[in-house]
Amino acid sequence: MPPSAAASDAKRPLVLAAVLLCMIFILIYILITFPRPLITVVTVPPTTPTVTTSESAVVEDDNDEKATALSDDPYRFADQPFHRHHIPNIVRPSLYQVQLKLYLPWRPGVTFGALDFTLDGMTRMEFIVRQATRRIQLNVKHLNITAVRLYNSTEEIHVDEISEDFPQLLDIFSSMDLLPERNYSLTLEFRAKINNPKYAGIFTAPYKHGSENRYKTATHLQPQEARSLFPCIDSPEAKARFEATIIHPEGTYALFNMKETNISTKGGWTTTTFLRSPIMSTYLFAMVVGTMPYRETYTARGVRIRIYAEAEKLNDTSLALSLTPRLLAFFEDYFQLPYPLEKLGGLM
Repeated sequence: MPPSAAASDAKRPLVLAAVLLCMIFILIYILITFPRPLITVVTVPPTTPTVTTSESAVVEDDNDEKATALSDDPYRFADQPFHRHHIPNIVRPSLYQVQLKLYLPWRPGVTFGALDFTLDGMTRMEFIVRQATRRIQLNVKHLNITAVRLYNSTEEIHVDEISEDFPQLLDIFSSMDLLPERNYSLTLEFRAKINNPKYAGIFTAPYKHGSENRYKTATHLQPQEARSLFPCIDSPEAKARFEATIIHPEGTYALFNMKETNISTKGGWTTTTFLRSPIMSTYLFAMVVGTMPYRETYTARGVRIRIYAEAEKLNDTSLALSLTPRLLAFFEDYFQLPYPLEKLGGLM
């Protein structure tokens, strides 16, 4: 076989992977534009859980897979109507403001000591309630909650109890009734790990940069892993807008669903803020921190398309980069809906 043919065969899997990746991002766009109906669950008076306090250390993953499976059994608490892994449709979020600071030792010589491969986060959720309630429920998974504050439009509301007695659920009880159609906000601070070995939720992956071993951090939140990145109502029908601020080590870049609005560097850290997203489900929240180079092009409508890859594989993205604008135009024409974002990207 001629050398050129052998090289072509070797690159074929990478090209196919790049094309598939671009098609997946286009299909995600379709999911954004077609909302699913909300599910209304009849509420039952809440039981009073035991108050639990969180420690400053990061919550450890369960070592025993069997124990994990049992603790996540949706029928484990079948006698508790609130706790079947689906949060009742009482709290309606409208906006999540998510700030994440990543302690990523992205290259040799960069370390944060005991904080390596962790993040500090803060989430502010704006919401209304559909009926009077004192109970707010959020999904959390392997997050160490360190602070909770509740506000109405004018003042802070005292929180009576905070509990994590049930699998992947955070119960918050306010000291007063929250009333329908009034505006409230909930701010939570937390810590989490970013080195999930199963490449789900938020995870860290190694890659080569020349002769150097480096790390990148990325997310894969389908189907219900947003709860392992930040506290939220992690159901596809609980759609909201998202604003992201990512604080990452100097020398790296940060990516989000939306374009950047500001990038500043101080004291060895870079802070990147992004535009507000359209209304979308929590599992569509996506972010990356890394240093990999990219190639880009633009569609006829001005949508920026980028594909990120290791330097030695960057040339293998040419086919995907040329096909993606045509695929995007096809789907826009077929569904008679313009792509709603200013950019489209893929990570190889």
